[in-house]
Amino acid sequence: MRLEFRDARVWRYSMISIAKIIDEAAFQIDDSGLRLRALDPSNIVLVEFVYPREAFTVYDVKSKDYFGVGMEDFTKILKRAGKGDELILEKTQDGRLSIVFRGRGFRRFMIPNLDIPVQDIPGLSLNLPVKAKMLPKILKDVVKEMEPISDTIVFEAVPEEEKIIVKASGDIAEAEVELSVASGALLEFEAASHSTSSFTVDYLVNVTDAAQVSEYVYIELGNDAPIKLEYGLPQEGKLTFYVAPRSE
Repeated sequence: MRLEFRDARVWRYSMISIAKIIDEAAFQIDDSGLRLRALDPSNIVLVEFVYPREAFTVYDVKSKDYFGVGMEDFTKILKRAGKGDELILEKTQDGRLSIVFRGRGFRRFMIPNLDIPVQDIPGLSLNLPVKAKMLPKILKDVVKEMEPISDTIVFEAVPEEEKIIVKASGDIAEAEVELSVASGALLEFEAASHSTSSFTVDYLVNVTDAAQVSEYVYIELGNDAPIKLEYGLPQEGKLTFYVAPRSE
């Protein structure tokens, strides 16, 4: 197996987000592309990282393959990726994973290729009534603003005004932010019904680091339903998080 990707920073920031959710990752590779699908230990967050084979400048895979990594070690190395660095991932004959940055010279790191069982996670079929598109940095900033106020963050969709209200209420302070099509905070919005869901703010803080390299984020909401955050990555990649609602 040998994979070459044009911009190592995409992997850097994607893996930083994923590492806050799971400790180990099993990447599956086949003729169509690369995929990671895993649940966090508390079964609150489902993460999916997908890239088609066309996204790679080199995609040397025989039928089906696999590599497993400890996310702490993987991200420690990927954090060394800088602007202009390409990423090369290759399995070695001695059972390790070679991670190379090619750009400012040629830098190689080696970590164990772990035998991690692939989680058997049934496919999600959510028909959420609220769908919106926005710039990832806006979502990240809003979540960060809510973090000091409360451990619970509430998303409320108001169809007739084409907006989503994000709010938090603590013992001392309250905060509320309106994201609307009219203000430009939402690029797209459609909703079949008024919907409200609450989430643990820490989980949403953890999954918004992908904003650094993503081009957009699609948000899907429902009434007391999971929130779906789909980040669009360069070269047709997707990083998706499903976060379960908070039950009081």
